[in-house]
Amino acid sequence: MSITFRHMDDIHYVKTQTEKGMGLLHSHFNKKQGRKKWNQNQNFQILKRKESIGFISFRLDDEYLFLDVMELDKRALDQGIGKRVIRKLEVEARKKQKQAIYLYVLKRDQEAISMYQRYGFSIIDQGRDYWVMEKEVLPKTNHLENKYLRIHFPL
Repeated sequence: MSITFRHMDDIHYVKTQTEKGMGLLHSHFNKKQGRKKWNQNQNFQILKRKESIGFISFRLDDEYLFLDVMELDKRALDQGIGKRVIRKLEVEARKKQKQAIYLYVLKRDQEAISMYQRYGFSIIDQGRDYWVMEKEVLPKTNHLENKYLRIHFPL
């Protein structure tokens, strides 16, 4: 079973899918902020045999990939599609030399929290209604530690 990603420039589709996926978190953005935010993101429709089964929206910052939305059709659950999407994001993050993938997940969404934890994400922080989760994709380097090692243990 193969899945493909189709880049989406249709801001109406992006907005509709975002509202569907983010619920309460989306209400924190006004229309102007939302349009700017989603125009800056990379937005993809997820297809299985040319049928739309989901949507992802992410952005690349200096050190990480931030997954804003991953929305999968209920019919696509328990087929390994979420895992494949995360793997594709990991490849993209490594290709762009990003340290980690970050995301927010609503505290009440136990199904999503469990799924992300199965895929290697850890809870690292929280907001009032959400957890911040992280998955490292490149080893972190501590420049001070590396400098210390070079000074005291020259090769």
